[in-house]
Amino acid sequence: AKDRRDDLLHILDLSRPGAAPQPLPGTDGAREATFGPDGALYFLKKVGERSQLHRMPLGGAATVISDFGAEVRGFEISPDGRHVVAWADTRD
Repeated sequence: AKDRRDDLLHILDLSRPGAAPQPLPGTDGAREATFGPDGALYFLKKVGERSQLHRMPLGGAATVISDFGAEVRGFEISPDGRHVVAWADTRD
């Protein structure tokens, strides 16, 4: 069988021995995922032709929180969660 890459994020509850990974709806095509100090999941995902930064509280819906007008390549959230630094292509 051919491997299929779906790029859907999954979460695993480490407090439950034997728990199975659970898919996170709305994260298809996501990459560069990390938890912020607020407990929300931050990740890059395409919006049209360009990746932008998304925020998703666990159990909630993802929202787009950036609009750089260019492809976002990566990001880092400040320890207090008040700022994010992102590296992006030059704006079109």
